[in-house]
Amino acid sequence: MDAELNQDEPPPAYTEIDGRINIDLDSKIARTLASFVPEPPAYSPPLDPRQSPIAQKSWKIRLNIVIQVVGSRGDVQPFIALGQELQSYGHRVRIATHDCFASFVGASNLEFYPIGGDPHDLMAYMVKNPGLIPSMSSLRAGDVQRKRTMVEQMLSGCWKSFTITNERWDPFTSMGSSGFSTIRGMVTSAGDMVASPYSAVQKASPEDSASKTTRKAMANFGKSFGKFNGRLFHGAIVDLPFAVAEGLRAVPKLYGEEVQSHGEVKDAASGFSVGGKNFVQGMSDGISGLFTKPMQGMKEEGALGFAKGTGKGVLGLATKTTSAAIGIVAYPGQGISKSVIAPFKLMTRKAIMSQRLAEGEHMSSSEGLKNADVLRKFEELVTHASKGRGAIEASGYFV
Repeated sequence: MDAELNQDEPPPAYTEIDGRINIDLDSKIARTLASFVPEPPAYSPPLDPRQSPIAQKSWKIRLNIVIQVVGSRGDVQPFIALGQELQSYGHRVRIATHDCFASFVGASNLEFYPIGGDPHDLMAYMVKNPGLIPSMSSLRAGDVQRKRTMVEQMLSGCWKSFTITNERWDPFTSMGSSGFSTIRGMVTSAGDMVASPYSAVQKASPEDSASKTTRKAMANFGKSFGKFNGRLFHGAIVDLPFAVAEGLRAVPKLYGEEVQSHGEVKDAASGFSVGGKNFVQGMSDGISGLFTKPMQGMKEEGALGFAKGTGKGVLGLATKTTSAAIGIVAYPGQGISKSVIAPFKLMTRKAIMSQRLAEGEHMSSSEGLKNADVLRKFEELVTHASKGRGAIEASGYFV
């Protein structure tokens, strides 16, 4: 009897608030409330997937899908199931989540992108600070600033995860992708060769002479013609060899082998570095694999494994050595191209910055402010903000 009464008593109060509560489903109040819950509907067996109208639907459009997940393993797992289902319809699926789940996502045959952050640290912070306002102990320990840094890292990772890299799975898809990109650029430039001169004529003012309008139209035509030839040259000399080298290098992925990454080509120096590494590894792996792959296959699967290993060795010899030979020129070419383009991008950024400075000076001068007045106002604002922040931190309400 006492045991039954004790079951109905509320649990003891917590000495420290940690954001969790205990619910006793066997208590008297829980059983009373359960009587008001309606009965669930009768169970019906799930439909056979082969009879489902969704399973029979033909999806002609293949999508690039990024699923971003922040949380524990239990938060990630349902989206892996969703990603696998989407992948079964031909879509390309990438799971963007914490670094510690890389092997978990990779074992599901889905793409993985690390966004940073530590889920255990995040959960511990949430338990320690269940409310909106963090505790004084968290403020003193610097937890808030660390979480800001972590959230900034995760937001940056989530943003970058949308950049779907154009992976080279084989030389045919890589050449097709490169060729399509080149043709698209050439078609756009060819259209501009007609549209840009016409646009110059349309924008000409009545005061402009016929010769001035003609010069503008011819200048626009010349720019578009230069872009057309640039696309053609860059595609044939730089992009196509690079795509072939990458496609041949990635062929082992087709039969389940890992392909070592030599880094990203960012400039001329990295291009020569990647080209050299790819040449050394491609030649050594291609030649040695002709002997090691059959022996490894025979050790694992006997005669059938020996035959498979021989096929892998011959294919590796052809693809890896060819990738090495082409890559010794293609990777440096890609790096040199990026180094040539980089100064023009830097000039654009500098031009934007100078325009912003000019805009600021114009706004201050239009309001009758001098540089000294602007600096004085800024210092007053910083001093006022720092005093206000100190007062808020002292009260425990600073987030």
